[in-house]
Amino acid sequence: MPTSSGAPHMPYKLLDKNGFEENLKKVIKYVKKGTTPKNACIIAFGIHERMWYTWVEQAEEDLLDGYTARTSNLIKLMMELARADANVRLLLEQKGMELALDSDNVELVKFFLERRFGYSKTAKKEVELSSKEEAPVKFEFVNMTPTDNED
Repeated sequence: MPTSSGAPHMPYKLLDKNGFEENLKKVIKYVKKGTTPKNACIIAFGIHERMWYTWVEQAEEDLLDGYTARTSNLIKLMMELARADANVRLLLEQKGMELALDSDNVELVKFFLERRFGYSKTAKKEVELSSKEEAPVKFEFVNMTPTDNED
C-alpha cells in the first residue's frame, strides 16, 4: 500500500530492487533444506526480523484489499514460501513415518499418527476382567479426540 507521498512502503522497495528473483531462489533453496521461511528471508534479503513480520502483515492486508498489482513480488514471495514450506513438511512427515514404521516402535508410530491426524489423548481407563479359570486381564481404553492445534 502506498504511503501518503505515493511512494511504496519500505517492504516493497526491498522486494522490487534488482535481484528479487535471485533472492527468491535463495530463499526457496534455504527452505527446502529445512530453514524456516522467516530465517530464509532474513538471510537472503538481509532484512531485520521486524521487516519479516511487516512483510507478512502487509501481504495479508494486500491480499484482502486487492493491492496485488503493486505488491506482486511480496505476494509471489509469500506464495512460494508457503508452497516450499508445505513440501518440506510433507517430506519430513513421510520420512518420519517411514522411520517409525521401520523401527517397530509402537509409541513412535502412535505419535506420528496422532500428529498427522490431530488427535491427542483425553481420557484413559483401565478395566480388569477375570474369569474363574484364568488370571485377570487388563484392558486399556483410550479416548482420542481431534485437537484444534494444526501446524
